[in-house]
Amino acid sequence: MVDSEKGSTVPQTTPRFETMGAADVAPMIAQHAVVRELCLALEAWANGLPDPSAILGAASVSGTLADTLRRHEAAENATLAKLIVSGGNAANQTAFSRLCQRQAVDQLHAEDLHDALDLAVLVGVAATPDTLSYMMRCLFDGCRRAIDFREATILLLAHERLTPAARHAIRHSLFGGV
Repeated sequence: MVDSEKGSTVPQTTPRFETMGAADVAPMIAQHAVVRELCLALEAWANGLPDPSAILGAASVSGTLADTLRRHEAAENATLAKLIVSGGNAANQTAFSRLCQRQAVDQLHAEDLHDALDLAVLVGVAATPDTLSYMMRCLFDGCRRAIDFREATILLLAHERLTPAARHAIRHSLFGGV
């Protein structure tokens, strides 16, 4: 590239992207662990239906899960944007958009389930135990898949931008220590 004012050659540089270490991805991984634990708790309550205490417990857990998904969405999206969107690659931007869509669907399912369980607790009108169980299973299954998809996407699209320690932390979260 030539600098027109000075007539000299200016070396063209490739954009440099921030490398992220284990400490940078730790909050996201910690949030994923919390969501996974809430999914396990919700699964246990789903297994206890139609017991009325299972409905009370599930209502509490689903509310916590909905709040957790809502609270951490912005922070997680900021991390994801740094890792996979900032490169300007259209495929990365599409992947990020897909991740955000999955988050919105999970959030909607969490809120729908919480509303249905709240109605059952407050008014005593509940969907059938099979319906509630199905809603719970769809939610925790969707949340687990979304987390796995996020972590696999980060490993695939941002591999070179992660330190070895960050890659190890994400792999450990995704594969359970493998």
